[in-house]
Amino acid sequence: MIAPPRAHASRSPARKAENDQAVSALFAEARRRRRRRIRRTGLLIAAAAAAVALALGWAWQRHPPGASRGRRVPSGGSGAAHAAKMPLLAWVDDSDRLVTGNLATFTKRVVAKVDADPSAPLVPFGGHIYWVKFSGGYVDGAFWPRVVEELNSATGKSTGIGRGEYAFPSVDGRRLFISQTDTTLAQWPPGASGRVRQLTLPAGWYLPGGFGIAVANGIVVQSTDAPAPGRWPDLAVWNPQARQVRVIGRAIGAIAAYTPLGAGYSLLAWMPANCRFPACPIKITNTATRSSRTLRSLLRHGFVLGGAFSPDGRQLAVFANRSPSTGGSAELAIASTATGAARLTPGVRMTDGQDTDWVRWLPGGTRIAVQANRNYLVTAATLAAQPFRFTGGGQAINYSAVLIPPRG
Repeated sequence: MIAPPRAHASRSPARKAENDQAVSALFAEARRRRRRRIRRTGLLIAAAAAAVALALGWAWQRHPPGASRGRRVPSGGSGAAHAAKMPLLAWVDDSDRLVTGNLATFTKRVVAKVDADPSAPLVPFGGHIYWVKFSGGYVDGAFWPRVVEELNSATGKSTGIGRGEYAFPSVDGRRLFISQTDTTLAQWPPGASGRVRQLTLPAGWYLPGGFGIAVANGIVVQSTDAPAPGRWPDLAVWNPQARQVRVIGRAIGAIAAYTPLGAGYSLLAWMPANCRFPACPIKITNTATRSSRTLRSLLRHGFVLGGAFSPDGRQLAVFANRSPSTGGSAELAIASTATGAARLTPGVRMTDGQDTDWVRWLPGGTRIAVQANRNYLVTAATLAAQPFRFTGGGQAINYSAVLIPPRG
């Protein structure tokens, strides 16, 4: 296990205050998301999602081929054949609408009016889409301030399936986990039908920020519910079947995980605590062997706490800080998980502390959709970044964005 950072007796009050302020900025995103949920749940509005026609949601072939005037189309062909190979980008806009965008033609469609939390990614699972309902709702005869909604893309209907703050799938795609609190989970089978299993974390362990990351060996947990300078949590993997917790290391936070198909291990990207924040590296750890590789920034100022693995696990997309202070900008970096070597993508920058920026790998792992200082499609091999815009207004695509694989 990585040793916790030691206190520096010689550190001045000014330095300590500066570090505390930097750490506070790191967790600003999570706090903002929680505050938004709390404010909205106080309204106690039981609004049902509107019915959705299937043709509006997932039929790519009805989009006209090519691009409209003033929009840029990524290389690799155009037309219906190219569109069929591209995933949909789905998100919840500022008007509480579920929107899908075609990354081949850059047209978009409003799928439904939803009461979804835009600060948590939508969750595609078993042919359905799940989200957390802001205003709560009635489930099993009782009102709950936070409810997970399910949209069936085949029927176009949305229903509440259970109380919960966040949803995430198991790595094998056979189960959907719903975090009801920071210490309790409901495990649903595909389609949210069948026997629901209740899970309680071992005493003293919590889901990071109430969110969840599934790995081959279980679920990522941490040893405190409120990380703070001087008491960083242990990061671990909890195996509900074996009733075992395996500690990975003392951490500022988890970033992302990748699991090969059918494998008994995952790669977990996380930020260790034995560093002077924000100039912290990233570790990529095998959850079975606990062997690690360290990723260091070319800019020498550490990374933003966030990122995503490529579909084959060979690359990790993260944001590298451009200065030693928080609140500045960070540049997109693509790193090899085998060697730790990283490459920077000039011009694709985010503002540290923003809770709307995101990075999502497209199927095949050759390109990345990024929301930073603007929307980009980035080619991983060449680092070429192509800005894009969808038709119509409302271009701000928030953190709820998720890719929905193409049919077939």
